[in-house]
Amino acid sequence: MRTLTYPADAPTRQIGMLLTTLGLIGLGWGVILWAWLDMAARGVVAQSGPGTGVFAGLSAYKVSDLLGQPYRFSLCLTDVETWGMSETLRAYAMWAAMIAAMMLPTLFSRRYLSPRFIVGYLGIWLGLCGVATALQWALFSGGLLSPQMVLTHTGWGAAILILIGFYQISPVKAQRLHLCRQTVASTGSTSGLSVGWQCVRCCAPVMAGMFVLGLMNLLAMIGLTLLMVWERRVPSLARLSGWGFILGGAVMGINVF
Repeated sequence: MRTLTYPADAPTRQIGMLLTTLGLIGLGWGVILWAWLDMAARGVVAQSGPGTGVFAGLSAYKVSDLLGQPYRFSLCLTDVETWGMSETLRAYAMWAAMIAAMMLPTLFSRRYLSPRFIVGYLGIWLGLCGVATALQWALFSGGLLSPQMVLTHTGWGAAILILIGFYQISPVKAQRLHLCRQTVASTGSTSGLSVGWQCVRCCAPVMAGMFVLGLMNLLAMIGLTLLMVWERRVPSLARLSGWGFILGGAVMGINVF
């Protein structure tokens, strides 16, 4: 059996990589919070998805004073009718920030991190950001995504949540979650590309729920982040959340009629 060895300064490097990872997570949440405050300054944050009505009393004037120039760094496409290069890059940057904020925390159970591993892991997810950006553009252009970046077709939204729910309770999810736990927890030289690919297969359907819950729904981001982090530690959470998605989709579907 091959014995794995690490450089003598591996603990120091590991601490440095953990701090770097924390910094990237903080940067991702910082960008998201800034964009969310921009929506609050525009007075539309209460329409950014289910549950966001709790922010209806947030004063746009106070937020504008806090930001100084509230529209100088907006990733929220609330005031455009057609997309150009600028809008595409803004949407991609929003997805990249979401990936850093929501997916990097799932790596904290890994025993050894390296720069190559982080680059490979993020590379896989950043590739998926391109797909998500293209899907966002298609939905927006087709009138299926509101200016506040929430799916406008209630029937489709209900169907997507129910499909995500059935995926979460399926044997396929259980198998992919098991493989993801194995690759993330491994001590060896498992590449970031391999772990990233396993995590994409495991979590991408859950991330797709953001189109229904709202791409700038801060409550949904926090909830899904906690779910994806803890379902690796408590696999039964995947099935529990699956039934929650199904119930939410059913309630949304009933409201169609």
